[in-house]
Amino acid sequence: MSEDLALSADCASALQRAVRDACLDLATTLRARTSNTDQGVVSNDNISGIFSLVVRDVWSTMFDFAREQNRLHSVATRLAPEALCEIFAHSAFMDRVRASHVCRTWRDASLAFPARLWSTIPGVHSMGTLLRRTARASLPVDILYVALGFYHTAWISETLSEHLFHIRSLRIDLIGCSNRDRQQVAVALRKPAPFLRRLYIDDAKPDLGFQGPPITPGIFARVAPMLEHVELRASESSLDSFSVFPSVRSVVVKDIARRMLKPIWELFREFSSLERIDVSMRRREDGEIDFNPGPIKLDLPSTVIHLGLGVSKLTDLARFDLDEVQAFSSVSISSSWEEKLAATQVESFIPHDMRAHSMTVTFTRCLDVRLEGSIDGRAIVRTFVDLDPEAFSRQSLWDLTFGSVTSLFLYYERSHIRLRAGGGAPSDEPPVTAVCSNVEDLVIQSHTWSTHALDYKTHGISFPRIRSLTLRTTDPEAVEGYHGKLRPVLNADDMVTMIGSLGGTAPKLDMLCIRGITVQPSCGVLYSVAEEVRLEVGFSDPLDLQRSPYAGAL
Repeated sequence: MSEDLALSADCASALQRAVRDACLDLATTLRARTSNTDQGVVSNDNISGIFSLVVRDVWSTMFDFAREQNRLHSVATRLAPEALCEIFAHSAFMDRVRASHVCRTWRDASLAFPARLWSTIPGVHSMGTLLRRTARASLPVDILYVALGFYHTAWISETLSEHLFHIRSLRIDLIGCSNRDRQQVAVALRKPAPFLRRLYIDDAKPDLGFQGPPITPGIFARVAPMLEHVELRASESSLDSFSVFPSVRSVVVKDIARRMLKPIWELFREFSSLERIDVSMRRREDGEIDFNPGPIKLDLPSTVIHLGLGVSKLTDLARFDLDEVQAFSSVSISSSWEEKLAATQVESFIPHDMRAHSMTVTFTRCLDVRLEGSIDGRAIVRTFVDLDPEAFSRQSLWDLTFGSVTSLFLYYERSHIRLRAGGGAPSDEPPVTAVCSNVEDLVIQSHTWSTHALDYKTHGISFPRIRSLTLRTTDPEAVEGYHGKLRPVLNADDMVTMIGSLGGTAPKLDMLCIRGITVQPSCGVLYSVAEEVRLEVGFSDPLDLQRSPYAGAL
């Protein structure tokens, strides 16, 4: 379009004359000044230099004019700094860095909101510069990953020591560290950490087969008044160093050695404010000896409301007293990838007097279930990670879960796991009647959607009392136009057929909500199966039943 636009002849001529006259006047003035300085002698070199100066300043003025006009008329530069900040905040870290170098307006907006844009540092490569900037602003920061075994340990240790006073979250990977490196890190961490809330230490040494000396004695000079979440991997010997912090509410200990399976529970008694405990055992090697066999006594602080148990062998679950475990409001049970939780193990950890009202089932890399209910008005939560899909072919487990809840949430993320309900029961048991007889609210959330997958996602289960149905997507490309792609598309007539197959006894649903999914050719036909149809844009966040609520940025 710009090639077709041109100034009129008189305007172009006037502009050219004005520029030429201004250049001549300036050149004349500069020659006069040069003549006075050089005693009236003006060489050809001086004249050439004068013309170069004039031309350079003319071009500079033209570029300044162009930038000014672009800034005045460009939508991107006319956005308020707050709006630019929100746009940048939804970008990846390195994309934010690149955006801050586009123009002065974007850079000013990027630096004006450090707490929103620069308080999370993804790795060591950008740690030094950002830490110095955030320190000048007294801004708490989250350092998501420090792999000490692969970088210059002395520099990292010095940087951590210098900036520990404003670090809010810290994740340290000690894999590959020598004992000398560990000593440097230990010294660096003996500084007060007044803003620290979350700490993760990964000390696994699978190649060496042993742990080096712990880095935690005297950690933070016993000054970390806001520390609330501690996560240790293969470093259970460091646990007692954190009992001096009364603010710690959540402790996760992963890959503990079998010799520590019983003693570790004694360490938890030293914490005065613990609310959540998650313990998972290291994978048992062939021939490994358990030096502490027999039952495990749980004598934990009365403040604990959540207990998470991860076992490498399902037989280890039998070592825990069920009466002690059932006393906790929230319990999470998980197994290693080698063995999946069977129906009998799941049933044993569900109180039979629990009135379950809602259930979440996630089909991700494994099958996970969260059951929520109450006992005499007290909230009860039971989470099971990595179930055997055959487990729900047992009628007694089906009745405790799918058969009792009134609200059901099914979440899929590129998974092909399918429940073995109905005809999948063992030969010595009758097949399960795949009916959710109490479910009134059904939510199905999936990364991808297609018309042929609608029936697949309900597993052939019927819902006679269903009153509302919600379909959501977790795909960020569900925002129409994102990277030139369109939202998932479902055929309206196929949706009507699918809703009819749910087995609802009411003539229509009260509510049908569709989020991030396009209905074609129109949603008008959907009113034949629902009194109210709600179409929403955007996408929903992925769901992870294994994530601790205290983990935060980690």
